[in-house]
Amino acid sequence: MSKWYEKPLRVFDLALEDPCGQTLDQWTAEDILEICCEINANVLSVAIANSWGQAYFKTPQLPVNPRMAGFNRLAEIIDEAHKLGIRTTGRWGPSRNTGICEKHPDWTKCTADNASDRGDACHNSPYGDIVIDTLKHLCDTYAIDGIVFDNFVPHLCYCRFCRDKIAAECNIDIGAPVELVETEQATLTFWAHADAESFLQRAREVCSKHDRVFFGAPAFSSRALDVIFTESDTVGGITVRDSGFEIRKVTARARVDKRPTVVSSPYGQLRYVGLPKPPAHMRQEFREIVISDASPSAVARDWELLHDRRGLAALGTVFGEIKAQEEYLIDRSSLKHVALLLSARATAILGDEACRHVDAAKGWYDVLSHAHVPVDLILDEELTAECLAQYQVLVLGNSPFLEDDQVEAIRTYVNSGGGLIAGHRTSQYDGSGLSRHSFALGDVFGCELQDVMDEAWTYIGFPSEHPLSDGFGIDTPVMHGEIEDGVTPGVREQMKVRPRGGNVVATIHDSVAPVDNGLPRGRTPAMPGLDTGYPAAVVNDFGDGKSVYFAGQVDRLFHRTGYSVYKRLLLNCIALAAGPPIIRINAPTTVEATFYEQAGTNRTVIHLLNHSYDQTFHAGVFRPVGDIIPIHDIRVSLHLPDGIRTKKAYSLVAEETYQVEDGAFVIRELAEYEVVVLELSD
Repeated sequence: MSKWYEKPLRVFDLALEDPCGQTLDQWTAEDILEICCEINANVLSVAIANSWGQAYFKTPQLPVNPRMAGFNRLAEIIDEAHKLGIRTTGRWGPSRNTGICEKHPDWTKCTADNASDRGDACHNSPYGDIVIDTLKHLCDTYAIDGIVFDNFVPHLCYCRFCRDKIAAECNIDIGAPVELVETEQATLTFWAHADAESFLQRAREVCSKHDRVFFGAPAFSSRALDVIFTESDTVGGITVRDSGFEIRKVTARARVDKRPTVVSSPYGQLRYVGLPKPPAHMRQEFREIVISDASPSAVARDWELLHDRRGLAALGTVFGEIKAQEEYLIDRSSLKHVALLLSARATAILGDEACRHVDAAKGWYDVLSHAHVPVDLILDEELTAECLAQYQVLVLGNSPFLEDDQVEAIRTYVNSGGGLIAGHRTSQYDGSGLSRHSFALGDVFGCELQDVMDEAWTYIGFPSEHPLSDGFGIDTPVMHGEIEDGVTPGVREQMKVRPRGGNVVATIHDSVAPVDNGLPRGRTPAMPGLDTGYPAAVVNDFGDGKSVYFAGQVDRLFHRTGYSVYKRLLLNCIALAAGPPIIRINAPTTVEATFYEQAGTNRTVIHLLNHSYDQTFHAGVFRPVGDIIPIHDIRVSLHLPDGIRTKKAYSLVAEETYQVEDGAFVIRELAEYEVVVLELSD
């Protein structure tokens, strides 16, 4: 690792979001760098322009913030930071520029009904050249180490510049979007991402020419970036732990494109910007970024720091941990066990109903992470025989859209001994969204598609004992239904399939009329009816491997309801198709574990984060993490391959050495966070 940005970064991000610049002259570069040293930051990222299009450095392309008279804040910060050996990056959300949009309304991004898009300027208008020219001047004039593009999100724009470009490049007229067919809509979605990536590449070329590092959010790939930069705000119902799933979507992209990742989160409490988050919340939120294989960036507004600096100590704790543990964070890769597909192709084609795929993936992710099973989110391009061979089992939770070569890779993987768990419409469509009218993986599933059963409530029944039904009574079928009308599109559907060599271990039962107790529709399921005979779950031996196919959507139902029966059923699938992982952790579900290997050192590193607290985020309610309840006597069992033994097991936070007996050891207490290192023999 010779490049500075490939090492673990500890970023302090100074936001200057104020068109009046009211506090701009109330602090100095020395003040800000003193904070960086206090919290162990090794990168200072500072705003170079705000959402109103005002710059914090002198440039002919943009107006300067009116309060910045008699000084050049960016130049002063760069000079002072470099004296202390701290890297500096300039953060800019170039899309948002209300000033330029007011001056040139036709440069504004707009929607299909010609409504402007919140003051975002389109990069396909002349504004795109202004952005590039600004970067050129910045790199020519200032010794900045990198540029961070924030708030540059690829989405379809209907301005006249995009209309003309789409007509020329795609031969599609977006003047009448209601007339577009489904395949055209998918084409436009892919085009918007490719077009955004093309503009990012222009920006990167400027940075590369001047030996500056380019940070930004990826489109479908991150090849136009040096470092992936994304935000992970805990808002809109996303808890600290849920943010881990969002982060790992991004670090999956980073793994494929071999890019480092920086994840940004605010210093303030979101609902009350200006007040720092409680210390425990601050520590756990930024640790969540670290255990998800990214570097953290803490965003604070200058006036927040002038008002209340109580959050800095918590940031200093986390940044100090990263600094002390750096050798255990570099050159690491995830411990391979379960591969879980999260398909950008599926989300693009499904559009507004992307939840049909994403909910299934999130349901599986929650089940596995709560059970401390090592799991990787993998992307479409990782569906190759070579990549899949690293894993014990592949999970395709309602993954309808697969290319022919992906189907063949999956078939090869299972035939060679891999496990496969798939659900609902998986492989029914090709990669462009066209129906195959059958399952391309039907021979692997051991069943073939017939039709769709679209009943509000059905049940999954087990006619006899089977490992998949472990923990269930054969007289107690599992509910499968719509939950609430309109909340989960299509979740009530089960596929009608015919066995084709597979073993039917569960069947679909119909239902009778629900009990009329006055509750809203969807709250009271119908009573179980007769066995339809249609398979609900099929287990099939294919070559040296095994598959489990679900006709319904238990994974989506678990995501929405958390019903423990669904969790048990999904974990039974993993046990059947994959077997046990090499590391088992006996801890409550509130403990999150992530697993990494450092091949060059024969180390396995386990990060344990304690989420045993009361935290509530949803519409109108924001209660951050307060007290964290310690967890005691966590047993770690090792099932290592033959010939491999544990030479040493120790912790980095509590600084304890563990006694490994009969392949297991005990962590006496997990307060907030722990890093456990296993040094293995060759």
